[in-house]
Amino acid sequence: MFGTYRADEAIGQSIEMLIPPDRLEEEPRILERMKRGERLEHFETVRVRKDGRRINVSLTISPLRDCEGRIVGASKVARDVTARVKQEQELQRTNRALERANGDLQHFAWSASHDLQEPLRMVSIYSELLRRKFTGQLGPAGEEYIGYTVLGAKRMENLLRNLRTYTHVSTLAAAPAEEVDAAAIFTHALQNLAAAIEANGAKIECGALPKIRIYEFPLEQIFLNLIANAIRYRTDAPPEIAVGAERRGSDWVFSVRD
Repeated sequence: MFGTYRADEAIGQSIEMLIPPDRLEEEPRILERMKRGERLEHFETVRVRKDGRRINVSLTISPLRDCEGRIVGASKVARDVTARVKQEQELQRTNRALERANGDLQHFAWSASHDLQEPLRMVSIYSELLRRKFTGQLGPAGEEYIGYTVLGAKRMENLLRNLRTYTHVSTLAAAPAEEVDAAAIFTHALQNLAAAIEANGAKIECGALPKIRIYEFPLEQIFLNLIANAIRYRTDAPPEIAVGAERRGSDWVFSVRD
């Protein structure tokens, strides 16, 4: 583990030949513990090979006693844990990179939801002005289409507001203060998918959904994504989608089948 030493290179030498200069203070402390009869287990540190390369080791050190019980030495077992330490360090670097990415994503979500408010407000305002000015002139179909535009803009505005709220509270790691109605959130998701549902002749069934402690935005996104995927990725037959929830102990388990 420490490189190949000849007898004359090692016998009579201090164990400090294996200890880096910045860790020399460890050995006196270890010897003091041995003198007190203590056993040192899985002590992780760094040692130096003959070629100068540092390796991570785990040490188990036990006092050795003579026939009268006096401590006369120490037995030391060293295990090379360099590979494991490198894996842990890589995992820490990955976690830090993930935290930075999550921070960037939260910042983007906040900025995007804020910046989209103004153009969305213009769509909503001018759609409402069109409906007021040309009421009775566009015919039933025109009235219906403008109604869809106004309603869609309002839903999108609400979705962006919920996104900003969720982004803000998620940075604080705050738990939801109140329960929300999962059935109402599911209904909102269906309203946002109304055009796709109608165009594809989708049949959607939903059992009783509970009130649960969760933020509205992520739950609505789950419903939106699963149902939209079920509509998009299918055979030629009209999609049939069933949503339900059941109690399991202290948890609610939701299911989406298509």
